[in-house]
Amino acid sequence: MTDLDLSRAVWRKSGYSGGATNCVEVAGSLPPIVAVRDSKNPAAPALTFACDAWDAFTGRVKSGKYDSRLRAPPEGTVVEVPSAPVRRRRDETEDTTAMQPDDFPEIDTRTVSIARAYDYMLGGTDNYEIDRRAADGMEDILPGTYALTRNNRRYLERVVRYLAGECGIRQFIDHGSGLPTQNNVHQIAQEAGPGSKVVYVEIDPVVLAHGRVKALLAEDDSTAFVQADAGDVDRVLSHPDVQRLINFDEPVASLYISFLHCIPDARDPRGVVRQMMDHLAPGSYLAISHLTSDDPQVRERVTSFILEATGGHWGRARSRDEVADFFDGLETVQPGLVKAIDWHPDGREEAQSEEWFEYGGVARKS
Repeated sequence: MTDLDLSRAVWRKSGYSGGATNCVEVAGSLPPIVAVRDSKNPAAPALTFACDAWDAFTGRVKSGKYDSRLRAPPEGTVVEVPSAPVRRRRDETEDTTAMQPDDFPEIDTRTVSIARAYDYMLGGTDNYEIDRRAADGMEDILPGTYALTRNNRRYLERVVRYLAGECGIRQFIDHGSGLPTQNNVHQIAQEAGPGSKVVYVEIDPVVLAHGRVKALLAEDDSTAFVQADAGDVDRVLSHPDVQRLINFDEPVASLYISFLHCIPDARDPRGVVRQMMDHLAPGSYLAISHLTSDDPQVRERVTSFILEATGGHWGRARSRDEVADFFDGLETVQPGLVKAIDWHPDGREEAQSEEWFEYGGVARKS
């Protein structure tokens, strides 16, 4: 047992014990420990294990040793918290390139960032331990999360290539863009449509503090990163870099890729999209991908997990009809609103869960 404060624990169903009657919940959001409790008696004291012990146990289970047991520490044992965080990657090897809490002292490293967790799921290193554990937890309770993330990124690439190459769009605003990775919007747009201008909008301060972003801004004056809440349309539109790069008398592609599910209903995500599109010229396009499931219980499970992991800084997984509502008043292009992997597939799609996925679609303003 331990006297460590577990009030910040993000509890989730364990995928490694209990079978159909599983009542074991795990909190892996408390580096350098993992806490385990009985969901039928959550007020009872939780067991705590060092991360390396938990990782070794789950590694044995993943390798097929289903009779593995994790020995609880003796009564009265206090878990010693080391001075440096324990680092863990998906492959359970140490990552010496991952960001550490003191890299950017002004940034909150105790709360999960969707942008940083997304970066981790794409194989990046611009993330912290708490982001990595949240992402791993999502994969545990909903296998296929990493494949879904990679498929969504490829969907973004296809959308941008289509808009720049086939529709002639030369202006892009990428809302909730996350951290730069490979095959970014500006790279694809400028390859398919030379002269394209791109504005990335992201609230996470890690983005503008990152060396890659600073280097890009120094060499490419047709691309800008704006640190702002993408749900605050007035602030986005009035930002000097947006005013500098975007000519609102000409068509613009407004991208909300894997972002609108981050906006809670109370902030009216449909209103956010409508306000942005109302400001854009005829011939502009809206592109969306959004987390969903045909099963309401799965939508609730996804929503509950991410709300807990982010301290309430998220929206919810929505139904297909709710996602379709974002396109009201616009003309969707073929093949309409479909699973993101089915939108103009190019052969790079990965098998992913049929239980939850992202719907994607593109629509034009007349």
